[in-house]
Amino acid sequence: MHKLFFEFRHLIIRIWEILYTSRDLKSSTKCDFWLVCHSKDWPTARLTIASIKKFSLNPIGKIYLVSDKPKAPVWSKKGITYIYELKIPGIASVFRKMKELSYRGWILQQILKYSGYRYSKKFVVIDCDTVLLKPHLFFTDAGCPILRISYEHSPFYQKLERAIGIYFKSFVSFTAHMMPYESRHIKSLIKQIEKKNKLDWINFFTDFSIANGMLMNEQEIYAKFLLSKKIDVKFRPWFNKSLNRDVDMSIEELMLSYPKRNSVSLHKPLCKRWVLGMPTSK
Repeated sequence: MHKLFFEFRHLIIRIWEILYTSRDLKSSTKCDFWLVCHSKDWPTARLTIASIKKFSLNPIGKIYLVSDKPKAPVWSKKGITYIYELKIPGIASVFRKMKELSYRGWILQQILKYSGYRYSKKFVVIDCDTVLLKPHLFFTDAGCPILRISYEHSPFYQKLERAIGIYFKSFVSFTAHMMPYESRHIKSLIKQIEKKNKLDWINFFTDFSIANGMLMNEQEIYAKFLLSKKIDVKFRPWFNKSLNRDVDMSIEELMLSYPKRNSVSLHKPLCKRWVLGMPTSK
């Protein structure tokens, strides 16, 4: 029965993706971009940043690159605000408390993504393995966030959701390698977490993860929090292609190779480093 349900849901989303025609136009709502990226993924991050500049329908405020090296990469000096992750409040304690755990990086990444609320009123997180191939709207003119719908739907995250008081049940998933955030809503979520658990939010996520494992998904938590509070949102199909192989292509070549896809995710490092057809430094 569960298998039939998953197959049916997948079919419905797939039909919607195929039939959907985007009518999104440029928005007047400016937003920042907050990219959390391990230094090993910097070459792919350059593709991500180039695609944001090419395809964001929202005016771009600042582009932040948050990473694990004290010194910023040379290529980020122009137009990119670099932040060393250990300079962000609370992150050093996550390192110390989870130093023996193999999944520390995963939990750290989730917490770093929420930390963007300290720097921006409206910001978009895009995973640094993801490259946009078509125009993307993240906030409407009225400031309404756009949530992407995806296939993944893991029940394992529900334990954490219940622990922070989120009981919204969804037919679909919002895990789409990108999410538009508003600091006011993250602050409300943090307030709810801290009131319910009598613990600051970073320590709560850290302690929960130490006790229960790799059960945190910041995109699912945030989207379901918005929906549970009846905050106005809009939905769009994700229509992403995961490439589980090395890719040596420019954005233009990716667009030609995957013309129907809105974006691609590169899950292995590039053999050669290319951005918009131009080779990049190592």
